[in-house]
Amino acid sequence: SSMPLEDRLDSLIRRIRHEVNSSDEVLSWEPVPYVGYKAVARRGSKMLSVFDGVTEYSLNQLTVAHRNQLYVYPTHNEARSASFPTQSKLNGARMLVLKVLCYGPGRCSGRKWAFHAVLPIAVVDDASPPFRCCVAKVLSELF
Repeated sequence: SSMPLEDRLDSLIRRIRHEVNSSDEVLSWEPVPYVGYKAVARRGSKMLSVFDGVTEYSLNQLTVAHRNQLYVYPTHNEARSASFPTQSKLNGARMLVLKVLCYGPGRCSGRKWAFHAVLPIAVVDDASPPFRCCVAKVLSELF
């Protein structure tokens, strides 16, 4: 797009505010100067949430959380070695790691951060082993 980055970000913020319920928290949203890494499943040409198997991510398109938060890791390596709950819909799928810009108030959830919206800006890894669920990771660390 020929639109300057600042204008594109302003447009994305307006879209977030429009798509999410109006509340005091949403009205106070500002861009977070945070770059994170998001582990997603690869299904054909689609990049999908490992957890719900439905939320789709596309480069340079804002993804807004409608029910839950969107989780990101502070480093590429942490995203690459992410493990997921056993009930995750796409456990065992091939993974991609996306570099993302994070929006909305962030909160810490263990090693990862939760945000209301992310903007994927690059695929940084697409050649890693299938995801491991939490149980497999715990077992591998024990034995």
